[in-house]
Amino acid sequence: MDRNAKQLKTHLFKQRVWKESPNQAFTFYCPLCMASRRIPMHPKAGQPIHFVRIALLTLVFTLLTWEWFGPKGLVAFVPFWIIFEVLYRAKVRGALACKKCGFDPALYLVDTQKARVAVQEHWGDIAQSVKSKAPRSSLDSEESKP
Repeated sequence: MDRNAKQLKTHLFKQRVWKESPNQAFTFYCPLCMASRRIPMHPKAGQPIHFVRIALLTLVFTLLTWEWFGPKGLVAFVPFWIIFEVLYRAKVRGALACKKCGFDPALYLVDTQKARVAVQEHWGDIAQSVKSKAPRSSLDSEESKP
Protein backbone atom coordinates (compact mmCIF):
# COMPACT_ATOMS: atom_id res chain seq x y z
CA MET A 1 0.00 0.00 0.00
CA ASP A 2 1.56 3.27 -1.02
CA ARG A 3 1.73 6.40 1.08
CA ASN A 4 -1.03 8.31 -0.77
CA ALA A 5 -3.50 5.46 -0.31
CA LYS A 6 -2.73 5.36 3.43
CA GLN A 7 -3.23 9.09 3.77
CA LEU A 8 -6.51 8.90 1.86
CA LYS A 9 -7.72 6.03 4.04
CA THR A 10 -6.89 7.84 7.30
CA HIS A 11 -8.44 11.04 5.94
CA LEU A 12 -11.69 9.23 5.15
CA PHE A 13 -11.85 7.72 8.63
CA LYS A 14 -11.38 11.14 10.23
CA GLN A 15 -14.42 12.49 8.42
CA ARG A 16 -17.60 11.20 9.98
CA VAL A 17 -21.03 12.23 8.84
CA TRP A 18 -22.73 11.45 12.16
CA LYS A 19 -20.27 13.19 14.49
CA GLU A 20 -22.14 15.56 16.78
CA SER A 21 -20.49 18.82 17.69
CA PRO A 22 -21.75 20.08 21.05
CA ASN A 23 -20.46 23.61 20.47
CA GLN A 24 -22.43 24.29 17.31
CA ALA A 25 -26.10 24.64 16.55
CA PHE A 26 -27.94 21.39 15.88
CA THR A 27 -28.95 21.10 12.21
CA PHE A 28 -31.29 18.59 10.59
CA TYR A 29 -33.94 18.30 7.87
CA CYS A 30 -37.66 18.27 8.46
CA PRO A 31 -38.86 14.78 7.45
CA LEU A 32 -42.15 16.11 6.07
CA CYS A 33 -41.19 19.12 3.96
CA MET A 34 -37.40 18.52 3.73
CA ALA A 35 -36.67 22.07 4.89
CA SER A 36 -33.31 22.61 6.50
CA ARG A 37 -33.85 23.15 10.22
CA ARG A 38 -31.50 24.53 12.85
CA ILE A 39 -31.95 24.88 16.58
CA PRO A 40 -29.44 27.02 18.47
CA MET A 41 -28.78 24.44 21.17
CA HIS A 42 -27.83 20.81 21.46
CA PRO A 43 -30.90 18.59 21.88
CA LYS A 44 -29.43 16.74 24.86
CA ALA A 45 -28.93 18.38 28.21
CA GLY A 46 -25.82 17.40 30.10
CA GLN A 47 -23.09 19.13 28.18
CA PRO A 48 -20.03 20.04 30.31
CA ILE A 49 -20.96 23.73 30.30
CA HIS A 50 -24.36 22.86 31.79
CA PHE A 51 -22.73 21.09 34.73
CA VAL A 52 -20.41 24.03 35.30
CA ARG A 53 -23.27 26.53 35.29
CA ILE A 54 -25.41 24.51 37.68
CA ALA A 55 -22.41 23.95 39.96
CA LEU A 56 -21.73 27.70 40.04
CA LEU A 57 -25.40 28.38 40.81
CA THR A 58 -25.28 25.82 43.61
CA LEU A 59 -22.10 27.37 44.99
CA VAL A 60 -23.61 30.87 45.01
CA PHE A 61 -26.81 29.54 46.58
CA THR A 62 -24.82 27.72 49.28
CA LEU A 63 -22.76 30.83 50.05
CA LEU A 64 -25.86 33.03 50.27
CA THR A 65 -27.73 30.60 52.53
CA TRP A 66 -24.74 29.40 54.58
CA GLU A 67 -26.28 30.53 57.89
CA TRP A 68 -29.38 28.38 57.38
CA PHE A 69 -28.09 25.32 55.53
CA GLY A 70 -24.32 25.25 55.97
CA PRO A 71 -22.57 22.71 53.75
CA LYS A 72 -25.88 20.91 53.28
CA GLY A 73 -26.73 23.62 50.75
CA LEU A 74 -24.56 21.80 48.21
CA VAL A 75 -27.34 19.23 47.94
CA ALA A 76 -29.30 21.95 46.12
CA PHE A 77 -27.45 20.82 42.99
CA VAL A 78 -30.02 18.05 42.51
CA PRO A 79 -33.19 20.20 42.48
CA PHE A 80 -31.40 22.87 40.41
CA TRP A 81 -30.44 20.21 37.87
CA ILE A 82 -34.00 18.84 37.76
CA ILE A 83 -35.44 22.31 37.15
CA PHE A 84 -32.80 23.00 34.50
CA GLU A 85 -33.46 19.70 32.73
CA VAL A 86 -37.23 20.25 32.59
CA LEU A 87 -36.87 23.80 31.26
CA TYR A 88 -34.15 22.85 28.76
CA ARG A 89 -36.17 19.95 27.35
CA ALA A 90 -39.25 22.18 27.03
CA LYS A 91 -37.19 24.77 25.19
CA VAL A 92 -35.73 22.17 22.81
CA ARG A 93 -39.15 20.64 22.18
CA GLY A 94 -40.58 24.04 21.33
CA ALA A 95 -37.75 24.68 18.89
CA LEU A 96 -38.14 21.31 17.11
CA ALA A 97 -41.52 22.03 15.51
CA CYS A 98 -41.17 23.04 11.86
CA LYS A 99 -42.41 26.55 11.13
CA LYS A 100 -43.08 25.78 7.47
CA CYS A 101 -45.20 22.64 7.61
CA GLY A 102 -46.13 22.37 11.31
CA PHE A 103 -44.52 18.94 11.83
CA ASP A 104 -43.56 18.25 15.46
CA PRO A 105 -41.22 15.24 15.78
CA ALA A 106 -41.71 15.00 19.54
CA LEU A 107 -45.47 14.75 19.12
CA TYR A 108 -45.00 12.24 16.28
CA LEU A 109 -43.03 9.95 18.59
CA VAL A 110 -45.83 10.04 21.16
CA ASP A 111 -48.92 9.83 18.93
CA THR A 112 -48.86 9.81 15.13
CA GLN A 113 -52.56 10.63 14.78
CA LYS A 114 -52.21 13.77 16.90
CA ALA A 115 -49.20 14.78 14.81
CA ARG A 116 -51.22 14.39 11.60
CA VAL A 117 -54.07 16.45 13.05
CA ALA A 118 -51.60 19.15 14.14
CA VAL A 119 -50.13 19.37 10.62
CA GLN A 120 -53.62 19.53 9.08
CA GLU A 121 -54.60 22.30 11.51
CA HIS A 122 -51.41 24.18 10.66
CA TRP A 123 -52.19 24.03 6.94
CA GLY A 124 -55.83 24.92 7.62
CA ASP A 125 -54.73 28.02 9.55
CA ILE A 126 -52.43 29.02 6.70
CA ALA A 127 -55.21 28.55 4.13
CA GLN A 128 -57.61 30.57 6.25
CA SER A 129 -55.14 33.43 6.68
CA VAL A 130 -54.47 33.47 2.92
CA LYS A 131 -58.21 33.58 2.20
CA SER A 132 -58.74 36.44 4.61
CA LYS A 133 -55.87 38.44 3.10
CA ALA A 134 -56.86 37.80 -0.53
CA PRO A 135 -58.59 40.75 -2.22
CA ARG A 136 -62.18 40.15 -3.16
CA SER A 137 -62.86 40.16 -6.88
CA SER A 138 -65.55 42.29 -8.51
CA LEU A 139 -67.58 39.13 -9.29
CA ASP A 140 -67.83 38.26 -5.59
CA SER A 141 -69.14 41.72 -4.73
CA GLU A 142 -71.74 41.64 -7.55
CA GLU A 143 -73.05 38.22 -6.47
CA SER A 144 -73.53 39.33 -2.89
CA LYS A 145 -75.76 42.26 -3.92
CA PRO A 146 -79.51 41.53 -4.15
